[in-house]
Amino acid sequence: MLPSISLLSQERSGLPSHHGENGFINTDPDFAEAGFNEMAPWIAGKLGDFFSSTPKFDIPREVNDGSIFKENKSYTVTWIGHSTALIQMEGLNFLTDPVWSSKAG
Repeated sequence: MLPSISLLSQERSGLPSHHGENGFINTDPDFAEAGFNEMAPWIAGKLGDFFSSTPKFDIPREVNDGSIFKENKSYTVTWIGHSTALIQMEGLNFLTDPVWSSKAG
């Protein structure tokens, strides 16, 4: 089979206007690429916010040997972190890590 080249415009090919040949295109007329001089103060501010908001006390931690999960007979959903959850039902364990797009990234 020979490769074919589509001559259709993006709108006619069914792709949204913000999809270009090489990926996403920002269609906002006010958008401008930010360079180092624009980004450096923003990054410095975010780092400063992070370090100034770090708790000045020890956060208690619980030792987890996993026994509560192994012995669980109830229907439960346990948040692991970010978008990951452990779902337990009828002796089965399901670990979720959803991806809401056609590729991870």
